Amino acid sequence: MGFLEKQTDPTTPMHWRGDMQADYFYPSGIAGDKFFKHLKINDTFLACKCTKCSKIYCPPRMYCEDCFEEIPDSNWKEVPTVGTVKLFTVAKLNAHGKNLAKPKVIAF
Repeated sequence: MGFLEKQTDPTTPMHWRGDMQADYFYPSGIAGDKFFKHLKINDTFLACKCTKCSKIYCPPRMYCEDCFEEIPDSNWKEVPTVGTVKLFTVAKLNAHGKNLAKPKVIAF
């Protein structure tokens, strides 16, 4: 099936040969912008706590993703810069697919 051919049967997989460029731009948004500016200037993390369900977000959000409650700026607090790594990966390529001089560990 070619790239421009229309798929009519949802149970039949479709594919095409070749490369498909996929460039993405991810804006940090209002909350992310505030978080990263604070981190750059103060060298500390910010987190916020939902007043309705008590879920804590780091980086902060403008609303709770569980109960959709708005989280006011007054609920944003500095948090310790130590914690527990729950997930990590080792990157060997940069964003352009080129080998890094040495692997980079990214942890969450």
